[in-house]
Amino acid sequence: MLSNYINKILRTLNIIIIFRNGNAIGEIVYLTSLINCLYSENSKYKIIILTKYPEIFFYNRKIFINLRIYNNFFYRLIFFIFFRISGTNIVDFNPEKNQLENDTNFLKNYPVNTHLALVVRKFKLNLKSNFIKNEFFFSNQEIITFEKKMLLPTEYAVTHSQAKLTYAKNKDWGYKNMQKVINLTPEIKWIQVGLSSEPLLENSIHRLNVSLRELAYIIFRSKFVLTLEGLYNHLSSCFDKKTFIILSGMLPAAASYYKNNITISKFEDLDCAPCYRLNNCVKSEKFCTTRITPEYVANMINKYF
Repeated sequence: MLSNYINKILRTLNIIIIFRNGNAIGEIVYLTSLINCLYSENSKYKIIILTKYPEIFFYNRKIFINLRIYNNFFYRLIFFIFFRISGTNIVDFNPEKNQLENDTNFLKNYPVNTHLALVVRKFKLNLKSNFIKNEFFFSNQEIITFEKKMLLPTEYAVTHSQAKLTYAKNKDWGYKNMQKVINLTPEIKWIQVGLSSEPLLENSIHRLNVSLRELAYIIFRSKFVLTLEGLYNHLSSCFDKKTFIILSGMLPAAASYYKNNITISKFEDLDCAPCYRLNNCVKSEKFCTTRITPEYVANMINKYF
C-alpha cells in the first residue's frame, strides 16, 4: 500500500509531517503538546508542521520546518494527497468527526476522560504518553518590543467577555457575569483581551484585536487568567499560568484540564451533562452555567489572590 510505503520511508529518515487545516487556533496551540511528546521520545525527529498559524511555532527548536497553509489550489492539492497517505509519519491533526449529528462536538466519539490534546496522540498514533504541556516561545527582542508597545501594568489579571459564539454558544457564561466578577474584585487590575466586536468590560484595560503573539505575551506577563473553555486556556498552559476556567456542561471537565487550572463548574450532578451540544441547549434554561454565580467565581479568585 502506497501510504504504508511512504510513511515507512519517512520513518527511516526520522521525518514526521504534521498538518492541520482549519481556523481553530486553540487546537493548533495544543498541537505543540504533541510536538513536545514526540521530541521527548526521540530528539532526532525532524518535525515538519503545516498550519494556518505558523506564528504559534516561532522559536520552537523542536520543529525542523514550519510552513504556513494558504487557501489556494497548491495547498488544497497537497492536503488532498496527505489525507490519503496519512499514517504514523504523515499525521493528520484533525480529529475524526465521522457519524456525528449536527451541532455536536467531536469528543462525543471518545471516552469521557479524554483530553482534547490527546485525541490524535492516542487514537491515531497510539502513543502511550499522557503528558500534556503546550509550548510557546519568544525571542529576547520580541519581549523588549512587546513590553514597550503593550504598556502593561506591573501586575494584572487577564479575562475576556464571551466565548467564541461563532463556534459554540453553549460554552458562554455571559458578559454581564464577567462584568460582575470585575466589579466584585476592585483590587485587581483586569486586562480584557479578545475582539473589539465583543462586549466591552468596564473597569478594565482593553487590549483588543492584538496579534496572536501579542496575546500570548499578555498572558505570559499576567498574574492569572479568568477564562471560558477555549484558546486562552490552551495558551495559559504554555506558561503554567494559574487559570480559573469556567466550564459549561458541553464537554467533560477532563477535556480542557491542565495542571495549572482551577476548575469552576456546577454541572457534575446534571443528567444532561456533558451534552456535547455546540449551540442548542434542550433544557428550559442552561443550568450548567446559570448555577455559577459571579459571587462564587469572585470568592474562588479571592481564595488564591
